[in-house]
Amino acid sequence: MSLSHIEDNKDGEIIDNTFLRMGSYGAAMTNCFIFTDIIKSEHPEKTKMITQIMTQQEKLIPVLVKLNIIGFFKPIEWLNTQDQGRLMTILLYYKQFPELVDKKVISCIHQMLSKNDICNDLKPLIEIIEAKYNEQ
Repeated sequence: MSLSHIEDNKDGEIIDNTFLRMGSYGAAMTNCFIFTDIIKSEHPEKTKMITQIMTQQEKLIPVLVKLNIIGFFKPIEWLNTQDQGRLMTILLYYKQFPELVDKKVISCIHQMLSKNDICNDLKPLIEIIEAKYNEQ
């Protein structure tokens, strides 16, 4: 498994004063698939790999927002899935934009947790989101 992140200063274009590297969308989607594979694996460096992929995916969230990938479906719709890579992406989005977390989002997350639809590797991220929500 290799982790996908396109380095700075590569080909791309500027949209709304933000440099978007060519291939960032592809890298983000690949990261979703890789994350799902990693969490199912028994790889000896699983924890390290999860940390790496989540760190890289977090850097790509602003690109996904600028390209309107997250906006293509409402963010709450992203939560209604069992795909752990997709869940990782939307939870990272909510971490970066805590002002968009509302009671409906928290309720949806709790419902998924009660059905064990969220992997343990994403639970620390949920704790961060809930803490920021409770501060509002």
